[in-house]
Amino acid sequence: MLTLTEELLLLALHEKKKTVELPGSSALPYALAGAMLVELVLAGQIQLEGDRRVVPVEISQPVDKPQPVGNPRLHELADLIHKAPKPRKASYWILITVRKAKKLVRNLLDDLIAAGVLKEEEKKVLWVIPYTAYSQQDASAKYQRKQQLRDIVLGGQAADPQSVALLSLMKAADLLDHLFTPDEMKAANSRIGEIVKDEAIGKAVIETLDSISFATLAAISASAS
Repeated sequence: MLTLTEELLLLALHEKKKTVELPGSSALPYALAGAMLVELVLAGQIQLEGDRRVVPVEISQPVDKPQPVGNPRLHELADLIHKAPKPRKASYWILITVRKAKKLVRNLLDDLIAAGVLKEEEKKVLWVIPYTAYSQQDASAKYQRKQQLRDIVLGGQAADPQSVALLSLMKAADLLDHLFTPDEMKAANSRIGEIVKDEAIGKAVIETLDSISFATLAAISASAS
């Protein structure tokens, strides 16, 4: 199973002929950073206070050694949060993560290659200049996830916390056109708002998504000004 951050990047990739490429949207790195915070919340590593400050969850180990979350990049972020001298707002950690956006995307692409979803290929521009291209090795992974999300939004299927988080972050990063047609967009936007506020998802998840989506939008706006 792919992580939330891996799924977000996979769904954001453009399909062009036989290769895939990153979207030009500058919002994507912020959404990926927000996704990492959500993953740490779902893993029980952190929680958000009412003023959108990120605080470590008390654990049996020393605070400077948070429990592993099974992923090097998530462990690194959790370690930074646990070692911080004082709680910082979610927007702070999003901006810290975005500073290493290129490395994050590179690691996520490597993860998708290791999972057999993407394939790396060496190509050349004008038969001279080398560059790395990516193609879908397992197109069904992306297709199935897109269909699951469409069934949740347009078909009324039950939503799990990771799907709700994914939809919320894609909306914040203006990536919903990767899932829905122009004719579906208005209804999809409205329905996603309802899904995110659904009590069945859990109050803690809803509050976290609201805070992280707000922080993501704030960070995107700050970068554009």
